[in-house]
Amino acid sequence: MWIYFVASLIGLGAGVLGSMFGLGGGFLIVPLLNIAGVDIRVAVGTSASAIFFNMLSSTIAYSRYKYVVYEAGALLSATAVVTAYFGAQLTKVLNPDL
Repeated sequence: MWIYFVASLIGLGAGVLGSMFGLGGGFLIVPLLNIAGVDIRVAVGTSASAIFFNMLSSTIAYSRYKYVVYEAGALLSATAVVTAYFGAQLTKVLNPDL
């Protein structure tokens, strides 16, 4: 039962941080796009878009190997989807030079 609580907390953090900083490969994509002259906010949004498709592909592969706990994944996704929206909204008010 504790896994559902933990999954919800992780999903909450992943949603906010993932959308704000482009995590999940974004540690490479975002800085490289920014170095290339792309506005940091656009780099984060672009990274998030790319990571979405990367994660979709990974999810399919892990599912085939039965490496997915669907109940925990559903809770992680539900909380991350809701909080990711708010994290993205925060990027409008934060100073991009931070």
